[in-house]
Amino acid sequence: MFNFFKKKNYFIGVDFGTSALKVVELSFDKQRTHLVNYGRVDFGLGKDGKGIYKGSKLHSQGGYLQKCLKELFKKMSLKSKQAYVSIAGFNGLVALIELPPMGEKEMKQAVEFEARKYIPASLDEVFLSWDVVSKEGAKDGKLIKSMKKESDKSEKMKVLLVAALKEEVLKYEKIINDCGLEMKALELEIFSIVRSLVGNDLGNFVIIDIGARNSNIILTEKGVVRINRSVDMGGNEITKTIADSMGISKERADSLKKQKRNLFKGREGSLLFPALELIAKETERMIKSYEIKSESFRIESVILSGGTSKLSGIEEYFSEALGIKTILGNPWSRIEYDEVLDEKIKEMGPSFSVPIGLALRGVEEYKRK
Repeated sequence: MFNFFKKKNYFIGVDFGTSALKVVELSFDKQRTHLVNYGRVDFGLGKDGKGIYKGSKLHSQGGYLQKCLKELFKKMSLKSKQAYVSIAGFNGLVALIELPPMGEKEMKQAVEFEARKYIPASLDEVFLSWDVVSKEGAKDGKLIKSMKKESDKSEKMKVLLVAALKEEVLKYEKIINDCGLEMKALELEIFSIVRSLVGNDLGNFVIIDIGARNSNIILTEKGVVRINRSVDMGGNEITKTIADSMGISKERADSLKKQKRNLFKGREGSLLFPALELIAKETERMIKSYEIKSESFRIESVILSGGTSKLSGIEEYFSEALGIKTILGNPWSRIEYDEVLDEKIKEMGPSFSVPIGLALRGVEEYKRK
């Protein structure tokens, strides 16, 4: 019997950020992806007025994260019971390695042997996965072992190696389970970011994702992550620079970051941002290093992501520093939503790149079935 009234499919993305918890639920219906719901919990002061755990210390407190997530889930009235979850880039590792053509049985041993060169911890302490990167590109480096067709026998195989600490993976899985949901999959946040900002675009890009605690610099070629660097600098350092330079509180400085006031020009033009300078220099080094290996490779544009990417004037700053066109990423462009949300979506901008990318993974997996 035919089912002409096929039920909508729902997909949840959960981003455990260092400054906020963000959740997005998408639906896929009639070949279109729709925004169903979104929610956010900022890590600030508790109801009792006392300070709560911040940064990495907060994430060691699973009970607090679970409480925030459970309350958020309840408010959102989620329709799915499965969640796609991200893990911070500094808790994992991504490396592109080369191996001679070999069969599937040999691959596991070869990958584990090479992994020991990159992973400081024992392999017993990590979840290890890989994808063979073909000439046309490869799927995201998810934490599930998979194999693609072998490369041409005359060429070396490029293999994308992905590793994450078991301790971190199991911690987030427990939080999700304790909130009444199943963790469908977990991946490094860099792959979620690429999926929401680049998608199937086969161009060459560098994404600079500026988080509160650290920043990810991701180089992609034809939709494939080639290099990723994590810089221990982010929005918190930028806020501190503004506060110290202008003699104001961090709360006031954080508010200025969110306004349309350009702190790179005018009266504040003398302000120097060491964090941004460090990120720009590391990005330049990464691009030049990759271009040396691939002479024909050229970056088309730099894409900014993360909450700090909304800082007025930051696009021009990186354009001048890198000599490459820099744009603000828009993860919302790949989904449909009610037009009444236009202003709110514009305000949130690329700060929701990770949870949107996670939910889009669910959509992609469903479409492949």
